[in-house]
Amino acid sequence: MNNLLHLFAMGNYGWYVWPAYGITLAVFGINVWIFSLEKKQIKKIIQQYLNHQP
Repeated sequence: MNNLLHLFAMGNYGWYVWPAYGITLAVFGINVWIFSLEKKQIKKIIQQYLNHQP
């Protein structure tokens, strides 16, 4: 149990490290989410373009 607490404390730098990990994961998650939204929009635009071709 003490080793686990020591791991989370990271030599008293845990207060800086863990929030940085959280922010990094949040930014990656937001990037993936935005990419998926843009991908849907791009597919929709391409489909509309192809449907309106003579």
